[in-house]
Amino acid sequence: MSRTLGPRSNVLLVVLDQWRFDCAGFAGSGPGWGTLTRQVRTPHMDRFAAEGTVFTHTTCPYPVCTPSRYSMLSGLYPRQHLGSNNGSTLRRDVPTWPSLLRDAGWSTAAVGKMHMTPTRLDVGFDAMQLAEQHGDGYWEDDRGAGLADAGLADVTDLADQQPAFHASRPDDWPAARGVGVSTLPRGWHSTDWVGDRAARVLEQWEPGRPSALLTSFVKPHHPFDPPAEYAQRWDPDALELPEGWAEQPDPRDVAAYPHTDMYDSAAVTEADLRQVMAHYFASIEHIDDQIGRLLEILDRRALADNTLVILTSDHGEYLGHRHLLLKNNTPYDPLIRVPLAVRWPRSLGLPAESRDDRLASLVDLPGTILSACGVDVPPTIATDRLDLADASQRRDAVFVEAGRDITARTHTHKLVLSARPDGCRLYDLAADPLETRDLYHDPEHASVRNDLEARLTRWLAFEAIPPTYSEPRLEGGPAADARRQRREKTAANLARNR
Repeated sequence: MSRTLGPRSNVLLVVLDQWRFDCAGFAGSGPGWGTLTRQVRTPHMDRFAAEGTVFTHTTCPYPVCTPSRYSMLSGLYPRQHLGSNNGSTLRRDVPTWPSLLRDAGWSTAAVGKMHMTPTRLDVGFDAMQLAEQHGDGYWEDDRGAGLADAGLADVTDLADQQPAFHASRPDDWPAARGVGVSTLPRGWHSTDWVGDRAARVLEQWEPGRPSALLTSFVKPHHPFDPPAEYAQRWDPDALELPEGWAEQPDPRDVAAYPHTDMYDSAAVTEADLRQVMAHYFASIEHIDDQIGRLLEILDRRALADNTLVILTSDHGEYLGHRHLLLKNNTPYDPLIRVPLAVRWPRSLGLPAESRDDRLASLVDLPGTILSACGVDVPPTIATDRLDLADASQRRDAVFVEAGRDITARTHTHKLVLSARPDGCRLYDLAADPLETRDLYHDPEHASVRNDLEARLTRWLAFEAIPPTYSEPRLEGGPAADARRQRREKTAANLARNR
């Protein structure tokens, strides 16, 4: 068992989706990085981060939504919890931090995107208000039901996310690269919808009973469609391109994941990227305002001193790095690194306004949450994880899975071992932070490569690879009928809203 810190703190975990590590003011700058940090506007997040600890070298365990989110719940790597893709489930025998807190007397709730299979899988929340974006969850969530009943359709999101509605894309869709302006009334945009309901939950926290809330925003995940009032604040032509932008993508990246639709990386121009950046920044600014609302409630209700607040993302976004967009390719740093800021309960006596350069991972969050709440951390979570509140705990490498790739990253080097042809990479991050020179076959770096390969071998032996597990879904019966009816209603609404 891990040590516990206590007392029975409240927990607010705020998760953004596909949020690049340097797209927050509090991220600061480092060798090779800083252009995006200087441009994005996140005043509420920055003020919050200044009251706690910013972990400057945090990685996700898998740069895809569902596997990473299951790791944030369980403290396990994907090869342990067995959720290896966006259609996977979480085994019922895996303890999660919400279930352990609920068993210990906490009131637990989730608002926003969970991305689970089944859609309302019980991972420990007393109540869930869902805003999903992918798979069956799109047709089983609460926001979608409200949109359908209100005669509304999320036009851009449907065109981007749902293959059955790709025919609704306008003729200029490929050139738009997922960029648009929301056609929904304010309040129905996913960011407003999640912020409104998370605020209501915080207003209802009962004094004297510990509570936990996971607030998960859909954005800044594509499509890049903020409300018009936010989009209009950003001039694409005035933006500086990220330091890692390249005139052409690496041919190996193109071969590894050959896009054929609007996200064909090779076809991206500087003008395209600036347009994406403007709407990506606008989406983050929109979320920042909602986070400001949540923090104000904690302050007004005198809950801030006894609430652990964590702000992070499930994975990153290329946003032009090496001429790529979105995800699903080489695990470059903008894809696997994520922002992480933690404001500790005052009772823990930890310093504010601090920066921590330890190699942190999202698998560290469950154990850290439980320990801060005074709840015993089971061995399944405590093994090989850091308690982020304990500065004496360190690791010398972090590990990331990504499809056919596995990665070992230290402060100075990154090794990618890949089953893809010519997919193995080695980067000297100290000398080449933008990952422009692959040293995998360089004899002068053979010792570094061998050392990182040995670390990966030890990690793979420790984190044994089990067979893929996926709980079957029932396609017949009431659930399937309800999804069909929602799709039919949405199609009719789309025809009226286009």
